[in-house]
Amino acid sequence: MPRIDYRTDALYKQLVENWWAERFLQPPSMAMVVDQGDTCKEMVVNGLGYAIMPSLFLENEENVNKIDLMDKDGKLIIQKTSMLYHLESLELNVVRAFVQLIEGLDMYNL
Repeated sequence: MPRIDYRTDALYKQLVENWWAERFLQPPSMAMVVDQGDTCKEMVVNGLGYAIMPSLFLENEENVNKIDLMDKDGKLIIQKTSMLYHLESLELNVVRAFVQLIEGLDMYNL
């Protein structure tokens, strides 16, 4: 089945390329590269190929098979993401509340 890829940040692209290289000798059979993750997802949902993408894109999709990527040691591959903000912005109630919400989340059990 052909792979459908989408333009994403360099770190995520490298993560996927490293995962592939650990498992396969041949490069993926790339059908096409689209501009956005949502476009890629819709193409997969409509049976045009497969994609490697963050699970966030597929939260509400029941009709597609999903496989979590594992590293060569069997550990789940997780993309680390950071939130950046200026300390002064915490003076705004809405910013402070949002930062407190994010700090209180268990990001591994969402």
